[in-house]
Amino acid sequence: MSTIEVGRLIKAYVSCRDALNDRRRDFKVIEDKYKSDMEVFANKLMELAKEMGVDSFKSEYGTAFKKVTDYVSVADWDLFSKFVIDNDMTQMLPKNANKTAVKEYMTENNNQLPPGIEYGSKVEMQVRRS
Repeated sequence: MSTIEVGRLIKAYVSCRDALNDRRRDFKVIEDKYKSDMEVFANKLMELAKEMGVDSFKSEYGTAFKKVTDYVSVADWDLFSKFVIDNDMTQMLPKNANKTAVKEYMTENNNQLPPGIEYGSKVEMQVRRS
């Protein structure tokens, strides 16, 4: 394969990536506008539902209803982790491993994996603009 062919491939790749990024940026502007409008409409519907003492609306265009979404976050890791350990409540922790900590363990232990861990690598071609 010639240097010219490699250069053409890299140029084409960069051109595609740039076009895709431009489209993403353009779409993000449109998406943000629609999401903003939808939030205004949802807030107005919530206000009306509170005023009317109802949990949902039905119309010929669709149904609007209240939905509760729960979320959790850790405000104090030291306090939370002590609670988990002291009460043997490991089910409160996500079931994934910290990649950096696993790699450090492997480095310190002759490339041995911690029990129960699978490790892999993926090789792909990256292209940078010159």
